[in-house]
Parts: sequence; structure tokens; C-alpha cells
Amino acid sequence: MLSTFIVSLLIGLTIPSAPQVEAEELYHVLFVQGQILNKTSGAMLQRGDKLKATDKVIFKSKDAKAVVMSNVRGRFVMSANPSKVGSELAEVVSNIVSPLKTNSKLSTRGGEVAGESSVKDFKAHFGKAENGALPVYLIMGDKYEFKVDRGTLALGADDAIAVKYKLANGTKGTKGLGDKGETGKMAIGKETFGGKVDVAQITEFQFHKWNKTTKKVDENVLASFRPVFINTEDVKASFKEYLATNPVDETLKKYMAGEKDSVERLAAMSEENKKVELLFYFLSELYASNENGEVNVNTVKVDYDVLTKFVKDNNL
Repeated sequence: MLSTFIVSLLIGLTIPSAPQVEAEELYHVLFVQGQILNKTSGAMLQRGDKLKATDKVIFKSKDAKAVVMSNVRGRFVMSANPSKVGSELAEVVSNIVSPLKTNSKLSTRGGEVAGESSVKDFKAHFGKAENGALPVYLIMGDKYEFKVDRGTLALGADDAIAVKYKLANGTKGTKGLGDKGETGKMAIGKETFGGKVDVAQITEFQFHKWNKTTKKVDENVLASFRPVFINTEDVKASFKEYLATNPVDETLKKYMAGEKDSVERLAAMSEENKKVELLFYFLSELYASNENGEVNVNTVKVDYDVLTKFVKDNNL
């Protein structure tokens, strides 16, 4: 029996082990902007699709990009080479994805309004262009309503707020914002322009004071930013998928790695607040990353109360 055991052992040692099979890299599409054709399948790329590293894609519009998650390597952005936009020359996915590089936020949220308080400082709330960097303001849905503190802003009886805007085609315009009845709220969105302006084409908003009697607009810029109107149904679906594959605490620690105070506060945060914080980073990567996959979250603004309501209302 002993000799049989020894022989079996020797045979086992001489049989080479099966080679480790590496998982095929797949990219789960979290977000699509513009038109991207998956030439391999013949279909336009949509959220929820799966891409192989060997698939070939064609960018049909110059604003086209996709944020994808690799099953083995994390999140990536896939964007067009400007010289090839509209070209039928297909590009292999593995050659054009760039890792998302997202910096951590500053330790304070300075400037965001809370609850029913009014905007006292337009720059702090919406952002303002500095050193050539134009902030992005994330808007959940097709409009954003807000109040202003007329006293702090020194708005007289005849004073109001106007928005100057620029479109992607170079068109410029100015529109006065009126208070909405007893609520005193103002709104920016489709209804601001009576449907005459495609808000998706707005490249810059500037807020100014203006006099309703003289129609004169003060040239001092209160805030300047690029508004991004977000399809909430798309975000709800994609963020649920994101939460299912990304542990909240571990993911936030990675995002906050450069902010020691933020990491220390993480332990005391409620689960809901953690998800709101993670949603901010998630939206920043989807809507504020450049063609190189770089995201400067300190130039991204949002109303945190709106994000909190979104998380609550959708049981995320």
C-alpha cells in the first residue's frame, strides 16, 4: 500500500498543473454622450452595453464619449480622436480607453446652500471661471430652481438677475430671470427660454445683476459656469449598477485618498450621506471628465440638497 501511495504521489508531481486562464476583459458601458457606433455589432452604443477589448467603434459626433467600467481594471473614458470624428475608420476599444484620473475634493464644501436658505454668494454656489478653468454645474433634470438673498446681494426694488449665455454654435444672448410668485424662486432650464434655446448646447452661463426699469445689465460677473442638465432616469439606473459593483466605503476612501480630514470623517457619516458623496464623484466622472479622462472635482458644483433628495426618492 505504501509503495502504491508513493507511486501515486510521484505521478501527481510530474503532471503539469492546468494553465491559469485569464478573464477576458469586458467594458460595461455606464454612460454615453453623443453617437458612437459599435462597428463589430453594427449597433449604436447605449448605456448597459458590454464591449470587448477587441471591438471596433466609430465616433459619429464630435462630443461623443463613453464612460466604461472594465471587469478587471476599473473605470475608463473612451473619447474620439478629433481628427477622426465622423470618419468611418474604426478604432479598437483597447487602444482608445483612458483611465479616469479623478482628484479628491477640498475638505470643505464652501458655498453650497442648505435646506431652504437662499443663494448669498453666486460665485460660491455656482462657481466662476478662474485661470482659464470654467466650472461645471450639475443640474438634475431639465431645470434648477433656487432663491436669492436680495439683502445680501444688495438688490433694490428694480433690480433682478439676468443670465448671459453662449451656445456651441457661437450664438449669444441675455435673459432676465423673474421671481416665481410668492416662492421667490428663480429657475434656469428649458422654460427659462420658452423652448427657444436647446439647453444641451449651452457652453457657458454668466449671472449678472440687471435693472428691470432701465433694462441695463451690470457688467460685473456674479458667476460663470457650464450647466449640465442630467437625465435622472439614466443616472438612477447606472448608479444602481455602480453601487452593486463598488463597495461604498472602499470606493470613497480611494476618491478621498488625498484628503485626510475627509477620510477621517467618513466613519461618522450616515450611509445615505456616503451615497450622496459617492454620487457626486460618479456624476463628476460622467459629465465633467475631459478627453484624457481627467476630472478636477474642485471645479464641479452641485446643490447637495438636490443630490440627497435624489438618493432618498429613488431608494438608492
